[in-house]
Amino acid sequence: MVGTTADFTLRIIDGNIPFTAVRASRGKVTRAEPVSALYEQGKCHHLGVFPELEDQMCAFTPDVDRAGGSPDRVDALVWAISELLVAPMHSFGIYELYRQMAEEQTTRETALIAAPDPRLRREQAILDERRRFAALMADRPATPEEAAAHLVAIDEIKSWRP
Repeated sequence: MVGTTADFTLRIIDGNIPFTAVRASRGKVTRAEPVSALYEQGKCHHLGVFPELEDQMCAFTPDVDRAGGSPDRVDALVWAISELLVAPMHSFGIYELYRQMAEEQTTRETALIAAPDPRLRREQAILDERRRFAALMADRPATPEEAAAHLVAIDEIKSWRP
């Protein structure tokens, strides 16, 4: 859709429709080349079936400008993909900042998984010491020295610093 008539018509239907008027400064084939490369690289594909569009895409040849008949669906596709994927992104800096922040968050979460919380490590060490002492004393009561050694071991675990 080119021009103000299309803009006016769309605004009557719904004033919130995002619309950008475009005017071609190059031929259809030249505009379609970067988009065609995206398809060839597997970076672009369709979800669903679009028979009219796909027929136009198959019939799109370098002499399309001279052949007559406008491949309107292909042209609209090229404009849309160019706007979304090929054209430089406005405010790219904020997107890059968010990408970096997400990457740092993932790195931090991975580090937390690799190195558990020191408090949890202390709790687990205390439980392990209690199990060790209980297994040692399963058949007989603890001597005063063994009970004192057990308390010292627990105190040492509690004094761990991260």
